[in-house]
Amino acid sequence: MGKQERTAKSGNRFAFAQLSDASGSFEVTIFSDLLSSSRELLEAGQAVLVEVDAQGGRGSADESGGELRYIARSFERLSDVAARLAKGIRIKLYEGGVLPAIQKILVSAPAGRGKVVLSLDMEEDVAEMELSGAWLLTDALKTSLRQVGSGLEVQEW
Repeated sequence: MGKQERTAKSGNRFAFAQLSDASGSFEVTIFSDLLSSSRELLEAGQAVLVEVDAQGGRGSADESGGELRYIARSFERLSDVAARLAKGIRIKLYEGGVLPAIQKILVSAPAGRGKVVLSLDMEEDVAEMELSGAWLLTDALKTSLRQVGSGLEVQEW
């Protein structure tokens, strides 16, 4: 991501950011309030979801060569979007001794929409229990659960 910051006559900062996705590169204008609140997301290599307003240039892009201008309305880390929309995780238990550590992690995790299912493989059957509540299933939360030890496996669903 390339970014050129400027100061308007009013003294407010704004920026032109060059972004890219699978379809190509494009430029987005970022005005001062959003620029100051999203500065940490506007670094090269950050995967972000950008909400924009598209404004037509002189003429339409199809007919007379005018281009669309994109005005940024919000930025959000893609990992945060994925966590917010995640359906759930299944924690396969191989030993019961990991349950207190799992409980400690989940108690301190922020609320969200993601469900957590505990799964215990028995010799000829599987017992599953969906925990009450819902969590924000961030990469950090899943990593913390995976670091509990070899007594479990975390699967997304």
